[in-house]
Amino acid sequence: MKNFNFTIIFLLLLGMISTITTVYAQGRERIFKPIASNERVLGNIDATFEHQPEHFTNRAAIDNMAYRTLVQAANRQYQGIIDVRDVTWQQGRRISGVAIGPMAQFAVFEFIATGKVVMVSADIRAVDSALTSAAKKLIDELTSEVQRQASVAILSVYSDDPLISSFVIDKLEQQLHDARYFTIIEQRFITEIRDQKRMQESDEIDQRTAAELGRERGWNVVIIGEVTGTGAARRLTLRAVDATRATVLSRVWEQF
Repeated sequence: MKNFNFTIIFLLLLGMISTITTVYAQGRERIFKPIASNERVLGNIDATFEHQPEHFTNRAAIDNMAYRTLVQAANRQYQGIIDVRDVTWQQGRRISGVAIGPMAQFAVFEFIATGKVVMVSADIRAVDSALTSAAKKLIDELTSEVQRQASVAILSVYSDDPLISSFVIDKLEQQLHDARYFTIIEQRFITEIRDQKRMQESDEIDQRTAAELGRERGWNVVIIGEVTGTGAARRLTLRAVDATRATVLSRVWEQF
């Protein structure tokens, strides 16, 4: 009986190790945010970040953490409006905790991310100016509507171009952080929710759905947006929704 119990425990531990190894291997092989043929590469970038094993099986969450870590590093090294493409990550060393068994959830690992820094497209440069103005209006209105440290989550920005959606979300998140007024829900957690709901950053989400998702998780404010129109008649719209009452706290827009 003791031998049987030992065998079961051994197989469970082996399965856990295999799962972690598989996810790491997939991280090395898959490319997140692949570069487009018309994008100009400015250089390579690498950076490290820490992660806990409860998220190991969610590759999308690790992809996003790698991407956002690289964007922050690239912004410190390069001037102008830039982004990062061809993102990959690799298994790093265990920083603390136990790697396997019941205590694995308390372990912290280091990951190494690499990517290519690119000059963003003319479309993104155009939306950048509109976003700067729209975000300022949104933040000014929100600070008068909610209490300090209110939790804010950027759920989605609808656009025909997923790269524009990603750019708007990343920059808006940074501007909200810089306001030093809100508690920002990190995109790695929101990515996990999108995966569960089979949603994308660029999906169109209505006000009621956004409020329901926010209310389920105890968030105070959920932000949704959209980029619509063509040519010189495009518009960026941002809405901040009260998750409890499902009412709009702020709606701003800029044409570009």
